[in-house]
Amino acid sequence: MIVEKITKFFNDNLKNVKELSEMENYELDIFIDVPPNYRVWLLDLNPWIPFATDSLLFEWEELENW
Repeated sequence: MIVEKITKFFNDNLKNVKELSEMENYELDIFIDVPPNYRVWLLDLNPWIPFATDSLLFEWEELENW
């Protein structure tokens, strides 16, 4: 259910980010509301720069192998 909610949010709201900005790659921070709503909230959107964009929750090796 959560993956579907994120996918729908992306398709409805962020699918055209590349067309609307100069960001080739980007990362986003989201918040997912508690059940039963599971609303998705965009908290932050930044350009993706490998090894320069801070990763606080995971190590880079974990993200690369995911």
